[in-house]
Amino acid sequence: MKLADIIKDPDIYPRTQISHQTIENYAEALKAGARFPSILVQNISEDGKAKTIILDGFHRLEAYKKAGLDGLEVTHWRDEILDKAEWLEKLRIVSTQCNLAHGDRLRERDLEFQTLRIVAGRPINGLVGIIKEMADTFGVSEGYMSQLIGAEVNRRKASRDAVAYRLHLLGWTQEEIAEVTGFADRTGVSKMLKIFDGKLFQQEYTSGLTPEQIAQYHNLDQPLVWAILLGGKDDIDRFKLFGNENYGNTQPRMSDFWKFNQRDPRLGLATFPRNLYGQEVLNILYRYSKQGDLVVDPMAGGGVTIDACLVMNRRCRAYDIAPTKSERKDIKQHDAREELPPRAKGCDLIILDLPYYKKKDEQGFLNFMDEVLDVLELPEPPEHSPNCQWCGYISRLTERA
Repeated sequence: MKLADIIKDPDIYPRTQISHQTIENYAEALKAGARFPSILVQNISEDGKAKTIILDGFHRLEAYKKAGLDGLEVTHWRDEILDKAEWLEKLRIVSTQCNLAHGDRLRERDLEFQTLRIVAGRPINGLVGIIKEMADTFGVSEGYMSQLIGAEVNRRKASRDAVAYRLHLLGWTQEEIAEVTGFADRTGVSKMLKIFDGKLFQQEYTSGLTPEQIAQYHNLDQPLVWAILLGGKDDIDRFKLFGNENYGNTQPRMSDFWKFNQRDPRLGLATFPRNLYGQEVLNILYRYSKQGDLVVDPMAGGGVTIDACLVMNRRCRAYDIAPTKSERKDIKQHDAREELPPRAKGCDLIILDLPYYKKKDEQGFLNFMDEVLDVLELPEPPEHSPNCQWCGYISRLTERA
């Protein structure tokens, strides 16, 4: 096969560094008439394009190039063309096994690098027993493999447990939690909730770490860390501790007119368009609900209401017509114009952040709101003229409701 037709795919090949001395030695041997075993390659497809990648023998390939040769003997691992995405983990394993077996043995850091990529590519429920599995696969001890990937496996499991705990605080059932977090069933969730220990975060906080640092270290979101750290605090203390002078939310607003210079980036996805300010939701929760109440957001968007509810110890059910845009596990798909989901009925507070920025100056906006009000069983909006301003319309609607 021609040398130029063989590609080293860094997503698959395990070596992060190449020995130039080995290549030099191989090239000199080739010039002296030595023969080397064939290299192992595989035809794969990626983004609709086919290519031939090397699985084993990169030093030999480079030596052939250095020796001025234009072709060499190859062996295909599989005869068919394999889809890269589907076969990625297996190709990584095969390439690693070959590079561990002969020639310049794979370095420990490269084996760690490759196994960590395998861990990262697995769904959370695929990590059960992975340390023993990888140890057997690559012919090393479980203790050695645990040194390489144990911390990352535990970190991902802890991250999953934290997501489950977040949903638990928001009032999700254990069956629902298992469905979105990768637990086999509610029993697994129940066991995790019994042993989940927030004291670790409290200890780290007491030792001087900020909630932001704790969140980064454990790969968690800040609202969850704050929810744990604020356990047992009343609403006023939550404002004081969570509040920030830059965002103007160190205490509840006593007036009925609120103005904030910038949104609190800890609440909701900052990249989501036209987010409701988290400070507004904090004040709404303080005025119109109490700890433990169920809050519903039928148009959750970037999840501002959910995060504020965590901080203020309110349960929350959040929905959106297109939750995949934010990729948040705590938002379920639902069209606000349809009947309220069973879990949202009987709630204590509904927060509507209306999509007015898309509907401005359109009759469709009024039709949309009429349908939403029918679902929520709120009073009909007042009569309006074509010249009314949307903000005035919403104000009258709020008064009527």
